[in-house]
Amino acid sequence: MSRESVYLSFENYEVEKINLNKTKECTNESEPFGLLFKVVPDKEKNFEKINVYQGISVEPSQDFQYKLEIVIKGNFTVNEGMGDDEKLRLISVNASAILFPYLRSLVSLVTSQLDYEKIILPVMNFHAMFDDADIGDIVVSPESFEEF
Repeated sequence: MSRESVYLSFENYEVEKINLNKTKECTNESEPFGLLFKVVPDKEKNFEKINVYQGISVEPSQDFQYKLEIVIKGNFTVNEGMGDDEKLRLISVNASAILFPYLRSLVSLVTSQLDYEKIILPVMNFHAMFDDADIGDIVVSPESFEEF
């Protein structure tokens, strides 16, 4: 099922990783959540076909005694007619907004099966998040991509 905008087409998504481990060690970190967002072009600096990885890492706490990692990959195509900087800005904001509901759903589904506090991720404003970001930091080559 393909959803198209003028320039960006969402082809599908795949679950790359679901890892859930119960632990007795709890973190005292103020930020128990880590987010992952990377753009991986099919070919070096070719933004016509791209994979976008989005994920979350949750550290164990008193309320949630599990280490949770979920990573999904979205497959997108970008139409011609824009420069690489414009494509990258379009991909970072729109692909994030397209993929995030799938990630939220997976996190809710997995944590709803446990006897601990359920995790429901908030809605996020990706436009504001990437407004001040250095977009070049999110692009990695296929060979150098690493998850959490």
